[in-house]
Amino acid sequence: MFTTPFTYMAAPAGGGSWTPADLPGIENWFKADTEIILSGSNVSAWGDSLTSKSVTQPGSSNQPTFTSSNSNFNNLPTVDFSNLNSTPVYLGNNADFNYSGSLPLYCFVIARKTSSQGFASAGGGSEETVGGGGWSINIQDDGVQPYTGALAGGYLNKITGTTLNTTILAGLGVTSTDAYTYFNNSVSNVPGSYSGVGNPKFFIGAYDINNNPGYNLTGSIAEMIITRGSVLSAGDLSSLWSYAQTKYGI
Repeated sequence: MFTTPFTYMAAPAGGGSWTPADLPGIENWFKADTEIILSGSNVSAWGDSLTSKSVTQPGSSNQPTFTSSNSNFNNLPTVDFSNLNSTPVYLGNNADFNYSGSLPLYCFVIARKTSSQGFASAGGGSEETVGGGGWSINIQDDGVQPYTGALAGGYLNKITGTTLNTTILAGLGVTSTDAYTYFNNSVSNVPGSYSGVGNPKFFIGAYDINNNPGYNLTGSIAEMIITRGSVLSAGDLSSLWSYAQTKYGI
């Protein structure tokens, strides 16, 4: 197990022609500056910019809100989640986003946690309640610690650092030989032998939708990026970090 900065490899600047769509194996890319469907000031659906799929929320009390110009994200749009009470706020799709099966699988979010209550699942996952075989990206008060359920024995190595009221890039990755935690330009791995991820459920903004706000995000998400089927190189990760820094002023 180790923690080390990414190796920078002449990555294109984030403001240039490179985008997450250039990542090998890019499967889904949610970004708050497009494919947002509003119901008043609430978000009822968020479309994947690469496919016709979307995550939705029909219940008005469960819907996140939308900020068209968020000063914490370089004045770009965000989807905002408030999970301070027993009514879970999230977007989900249990049919179209089944990530079980072949590896590698990577998921990254550009997010900001705004409450110190419990810890937060910043982006998705693949189960309805905590404790099973799914996965999630958890932004805790003192760092990033993804959860991979039975796949890697639970929580992965935490990378500590400032997270509360700070815009960050956080992620997880699972290949056949390693499970990874990502926090801005740092990575920590757990070597092993891994195969597949369980459960087809998928959510953005909440991990436990059965009234446990301590496991759900209170904060904002600007983008979520998911790749599968290809191992990401140091250059790929450097490009993603450069993109996030430049676009969102991280």
